[in-house]
Amino acid sequence: IICMIPVWRRPEILNICIQRFLKIKCPYADVEPVFVISKEDPEFDLNYQLIRSYKYLIYKNAPLGEKKNAGLRFCRNFEWDYFMDLNSDNVFTLLMWHYYKPYFESKTDFFGLANGHYFYHLRTDTVLRITDYAFNDEGPVIWNGGRMIRREVVEAVGDLWRDDHHTGMDGMSHYNITKSGFRASYVDAGTLPLMMNLISNITLTPVEMLEDYGEKVNSSWAREVFGLDGD
Repeated sequence: IICMIPVWRRPEILNICIQRFLKIKCPYADVEPVFVISKEDPEFDLNYQLIRSYKYLIYKNAPLGEKKNAGLRFCRNFEWDYFMDLNSDNVFTLLMWHYYKPYFESKTDFFGLANGHYFYHLRTDTVLRITDYAFNDEGPVIWNGGRMIRREVVEAVGDLWRDDHHTGMDGMSHYNITKSGFRASYVDAGTLPLMMNLISNITLTPVEMLEDYGEKVNSSWAREVFGLDGD
């Protein structure tokens, strides 16, 4: 599994995510991170120090679709079976790998989480749990980090995003994959904690946008489960 992580600012959050990524090892597959970092990032030097020992690509940040496509093309230079689409503010638990295993074993084309998503606003110490996260008024779409795409799908579809877009990345790639004839599958773990977004004041998804859809949960419990208090 190759895991692409675009980077922009927030080195303190990036550091947390890298440390959690390294700790929560997949028990049945090798998972390698690839970072896409941008020179115009005001925090470039700090972020570069965090990612320089891994595979990385330096590419302009905007539009984000172009940056992600460039990162995906870079990833195609390496050997892997699945492409993992992750954000630099995502942390996950070992449970995610447990629920993903049957999908890998059946060589599922494209899958991601329908539930198990938590959002943590660091400044206010607020945690929201979003259920039925993969579904909206327009139908089912796999959103957020941890989406898995089989290599054969990537080779068939090519660029997953539109170069000229800066938002709507998940919906766009979902559409491009399914319109090419591949089916999306949804991993439903109910309310079990699988994936968490660390939300700061610099984010594409402000916590205020999620408050109408999420249920507040105990932040101490969530921090412990996702290993944010140290373990």
